Amino acid sequence: MSGAREPAPAPPLLVDTHALIWLTDGSRKLGERSKAAIRQAYREDRATISAITPWEIALLVSKGRVTLGQTCWIGSILCLLSRLRLTPLEPEIA
Repeated sequence: MSGAREPAPAPPLLVDTHALIWLTDGSRKLGERSKAAIRQAYREDRATISAITPWEIALLVSKGRVTLGQTCWIGSILCLLSRLRLTPLEPEIA
């Protein structure tokens, strides 16, 4: 044994609701470094979204604050959700 420790695994990355929307629809509002960080976390199976994110998206759409192309959005989000983990909504966050 060389005594060298393996590096600690990177922590989960919680993807904000708007960052998820911007990533999915290709918006320029999300910077390249942020996109790269999210993609890296996704590849490493450590990207998460809050359990409240689907509700927030539905609320934004119902109020007309966000317009999502249905075909593009549904296909993209279903693909993303297959590997995104939901972080439970804890009472202190709610």
